[in-house]
Amino acid sequence: MQLDENVNNIMSSIGKLLNEDSRNDNEKVWMENQLSADGDAYPILKKLKTSDIHLISLIGKYEPISVKKLPNLSGISQPTISRTIKRFAETKIVDRYYKASNNKETFVNLTSTGQKLFDVHDALEKHIYTNLKNIIDEYSGDDINKFVEILSKITNSNI
Repeated sequence: MQLDENVNNIMSSIGKLLNEDSRNDNEKVWMENQLSADGDAYPILKKLKTSDIHLISLIGKYEPISVKKLPNLSGISQPTISRTIKRFAETKIVDRYYKASNNKETFVNLTSTGQKLFDVHDALEKHIYTNLKNIIDEYSGDDINKFVEILSKITNSNI
C-alpha cells in the first residue's frame, strides 16, 4: 500500500507534538533558561513533568483552591491529584491548609517558589502566543478555520 505523503507528514508532526511532554521538552528548556539563576525554583523545575507545571499554573490561576476542584479543572484523576499535591507540599511548591469553616476540605495555594514557577510558565504562555500569532498572521481566516477543523477531526477520530 502506497502511503500518502501528506498523511505521513501529518503523522510525523503530530508525533513530534505528542513527544513534547517529557522532562526535557522545548517549553521546559525555555522555563529552565529563565530560572537558571534561581537557587530555589530551578532545581525543583528540573524534576517536574510538563503535566506538573500545568497543574501549578492551574493552582496559581484559582488560588486558594480546594483540592477537590482540581480533577474537574485539570482532567487528572483525584488519586493522582492527591499524590501530586502531597509531592508539591513536600517540595515547598504549595501550602496545604484547612479553612476554619471547613476542616475536612483541603485547600492549596502557591508558596513563593510555586509562584516563581507559575510566573515563568505564564511568561512562557505569552511567548508561545506571540510566536504562534506571528506564524498564523501569514494565513487567511479561512486557512486557519480549515486547519482548526482538520485538527478537531483528528482529535475526535479515536485513532
